[in-house]
Amino acid sequence: MSERGAWRAVAGGCASLVAAVAALWWATAGFSAITYDGAKAARLASRPRAVPRVRLVTADGAVLALPLREQVTIVDFVSTSCVAVCLAQGASLQALQRLIRERGLVGRVALLSVSFDPDDDAGRLDGFAATRGLAPDIWRIARADGDARRALLDTFDIRIVRDPLAGWRHNAALHIVDRDGALRAVHEVADVRGALRTATQLTETP
Repeated sequence: MSERGAWRAVAGGCASLVAAVAALWWATAGFSAITYDGAKAARLASRPRAVPRVRLVTADGAVLALPLREQVTIVDFVSTSCVAVCLAQGASLQALQRLIRERGLVGRVALLSVSFDPDDDAGRLDGFAATRGLAPDIWRIARADGDARRALLDTFDIRIVRDPLAGWRHNAALHIVDRDGALRAVHEVADVRGALRTATQLTETP
């Protein structure tokens, strides 16, 4: 290879490296997070995101408007046929439900599981609520359909893939929506106390 060709190769390699580093910097929110939901949390800390006004349908056919006004809401996304991620989410929300009652936060902090699965009918939602012990004054599950589902998945950055064995694969997190309908924070599924601490602080914000 000639000297000029060698320099071109080096320059090309450097350009590729710079592009890769720039892409990684953006994807990880300036290297402050190394996971998808970690990066999302970093972005929300500086720029809360408005949650679109959508209509959800509960197991009993009632219409529920999201965001829930006058309450800080911890939101997760589920499918009743999910046998992997959703089990961990369910355990975390059960713990949150218990803590909300113990700490006198009923009416101030609510839990909402949103099903993104078009196959989740009223019977499936009802079964989900029964097996996980949902207390309606704290924790509800509702289905998002059509445009509402797409809008919520985009706003909350939920990525879903249908899996023939596991039902669905999707990223999971505890999303904190304030009383004005802004997505303000996201916590890892296992960070139950951190999520509740953030939600409680938001109830105290004028």
